[in-house]
Amino acid sequence: MKSSVTTLDEAISLSGESAKAALSNLAVHGEPEEQLRSPLKWLIEQHLAPLCGMSSGAVTIVGETPLPELGTRPDFAVTNKSGLVGHIEIKSPGKGADPRKFKSDHD
Repeated sequence: MKSSVTTLDEAISLSGESAKAALSNLAVHGEPEEQLRSPLKWLIEQHLAPLCGMSSGAVTIVGETPLPELGTRPDFAVTNKSGLVGHIEIKSPGKGADPRKFKSDHD
């Protein structure tokens, strides 16, 4: 499936709308970090990869992939057709990305 977006701004905006809907749901409240998983996976696989010139299905996001040698389990492993290319760790909205400010051992 070809991405319908033509710019990075459009892709980020659509993903943000999806995350906002999940985070502001009036009927139920899930864990904030968890609400970002689906929009991020969709953003990368369906929009960012095609914007980078990759074919549909060239990038796959695999959730909760353990790294026993580091004693951690990143939220996602990122793969392409040739193998593992990286990991993604999601943090709750407002938590930031500076590990010096994390208060929980979980982080």
